[in-house]
Amino acid sequence: MVSALLVCVLATGCQAPESGEVVSKVEDPAAAKPTPVPAAKEENVQSKLEEVLKKDMAYADLRTAVLAHGWKPVATAECKTNVGGDGAICDHLPELESCSGDGYCISHFENQAGERLDVTSYGMSEDWNVAGDDSRFNVVEWSFAKASGS
Repeated sequence: MVSALLVCVLATGCQAPESGEVVSKVEDPAAAKPTPVPAAKEENVQSKLEEVLKKDMAYADLRTAVLAHGWKPVATAECKTNVGGDGAICDHLPELESCSGDGYCISHFENQAGERLDVTSYGMSEDWNVAGDDSRFNVVEWSFAKASGS
């Protein structure tokens, strides 16, 4: 037995079992293949985005993050009417639905999973593309819902 063990160690590089250790041999090579592990569930896209969104963050930062996570603007045909004036902001922010006279604006995005993100922002909408602390157009709140077309 000792000589057989010595041959095993020298010939194949296997290690001698520790005392009391059980050694088994796999006869069927297919049985030695690892069992496939099911793919991890795709993380909820809302929760990924929730990690980034912060109250009072610059709207430009929210918009950048939302678009980077694969969300698309939801255009509102009545935006220019809803905003008033010449409605030029609607040309820059297709997701904009409306802005009130006191500075609150509502925007919408959708993703491929059939979710809608509704965002309320406040401030000087001409800062729509100013990122960081210098922005005077910031996120007040947001919520998720099922997209209307889903």
